[in-house]
Amino acid sequence: MTVHHAGDVLGRRYQLAELLVDAGSGAAWLGHDKVLGRSVSIHEVPEADGRAEKMRNAARAAALANDPRLLRVLDFDVEAGTLYVVSEWGAGLTLNHAIANGPLDHERAARMAEHISRAVSHAHTAGVTHGRLAPENVLVDDAGEV
Repeated sequence: MTVHHAGDVLGRRYQLAELLVDAGSGAAWLGHDKVLGRSVSIHEVPEADGRAEKMRNAARAAALANDPRLLRVLDFDVEAGTLYVVSEWGAGLTLNHAIANGPLDHERAARMAEHISRAVSHAHTAGVTHGRLAPENVLVDDAGEV
């Protein structure tokens, strides 16, 4: 796998802006789509990694799940031995940050749980499973929406 740095461009279009997670054998980046002028999320693993095929299949399946509460998969490709998946960038706080100062009030918690369950149900109907549904993977926007 090629070691990438901020400023590198994948697929002649996705510029890596900020390394968010470096897992040693994979990484997550905040990126910029130079063609459409928008922020994107980029996850990468070595093509030879056992997770690469699962990641490729998950990206294909997730691209079919259309729900406004789910971040869309926009693209994936292999370049220089690295598989990368490009998704919409989600703005907001993660749920684990939203609850860091204590529990949510009952009404807000119930509303969020309903939105999360409806999104997951929609994905399941499209044949997609999340695989890592956890508070750090749930985003809450400024209006409190999931």
